[in-house]
Amino acid sequence: ALYGQDTGAFRARLRRLGLPQHPADMGLSEDDVVKVLLAAPDTRPGRFTIVEDADLDEPKARSLVRSIWSDREAAHSP
Repeated sequence: ALYGQDTGAFRARLRRLGLPQHPADMGLSEDDVVKVLLAAPDTRPGRFTIVEDADLDEPKARSLVRSIWSDREAAHSP
């Protein structure tokens, strides 16, 4: 994932907080998550985010989503 972070620890943190652990748990498809990642840097121009620093394009964003949620399909695309 971004900066080589441990995705298992990321998901464990979500679980501890009682938050959804997978995009599909919120009704989001893989395509939805990719669109969100690509749009995120433009939501608050001038504010640094790790997503902006990652310099993601569509293939990189899709690969990131799949790497984080690889234990089950990232989401069912239409």
